[in-house]
Amino acid sequence: MTRLAGVLLAATLSCAPAPPPHPVNAMTDSAPFALALETGPGPSLRAVLRNVSPRPQVVLVAPDLQPVALEVRDAAGEAARATDERARRKFDRTAYRDLFETLAPGDSLELQSGRATRAEDGTWTLRFGPWRFAGLAPGRHALRATWTSARDGWTDRESGRRGTAQGIWKGTLEAPPATLELP
Repeated sequence: MTRLAGVLLAATLSCAPAPPPHPVNAMTDSAPFALALETGPGPSLRAVLRNVSPRPQVVLVAPDLQPVALEVRDAAGEAARATDERARRKFDRTAYRDLFETLAPGDSLELQSGRATRAEDGTWTLRFGPWRFAGLAPGRHALRATWTSARDGWTDRESGRRGTAQGIWKGTLEAPPATLELP
């Protein structure tokens, strides 16, 4: 390589755009998805992924393999300790081909859900996908959720053949803050 070619290559690489900051907010960045937390009666909680792009998008939907991470804070701002229930049980870590779904433009799907239950001592336990938050006091709890799309390799359940899902967006999304009220 000539010296001039090396300088041009270095200049081209240094002008390349930086990767997007993590986590990504799909409303202001170029991610094809938006992540939202929805609270409901029970009390219950759902993490919903929406395709905000003009094209169909392929996504791996497997809470044990790509869980939505959740941060729970009480009114004083103290973070609740999460227990990862996957550490206590055996589960298949294989990303099977049928776990990948195509999401049409504007469509949504539930990535993960959970429910809070009251314990005998008056505190609450929130189970959300593989996460368990025990000993939550009644009151308002601030929620933050992130989801990382990182896997594109798959295995066919029947044949064992391996492949790669094409066009998978890889990155991290952050949902707008939400509040969970525990009576």
